[in-house]
Amino acid sequence: MRWLVAVSIALNLFFAAFLGAQAWRAHQAMPEAERGLAQGIVQQLAAKLPPEDAKLLRRTFLAKLPAILAAQGESADGLEQLRSDIAHAPLDMDKIRADLQPIRDGRQKSRAAVEDALLDLLPGLSPEGRQALSQYRFLPRR
Repeated sequence: MRWLVAVSIALNLFFAAFLGAQAWRAHQAMPEAERGLAQGIVQQLAAKLPPEDAKLLRRTFLAKLPAILAAQGESADGLEQLRSDIAHAPLDMDKIRADLQPIRDGRQKSRAAVEDALLDLLPGLSPEGRQALSQYRFLPRR
């Protein structure tokens, strides 16, 4: 029975290290401006929320950050491959089309992680916080 506990702990440590490495890799692959933009949006929104709601927002998005960064890292890796293949002669349009799929998949996963964070956040927000969130615009209106 002790060996089962030891194996379970070892597997948990392995998976934690693996996820941490993936998040770190994605964080390194993500351009500094993009990381700053994501952090800036959270900080900008937190400034518009009541203090307790702002804390909840930061905590919720911090919990989802590894998934968001990993997905963005997949997109960044795909984009690098795409750039390489665009520059290659002769141009292989089938390869270009194939390169686009991991970029799309990464963006979809990133959006899903942000949406999951929002779904986790909403039940804990105060009515004032939900009102402020409903008024916030990530992009300026045209």
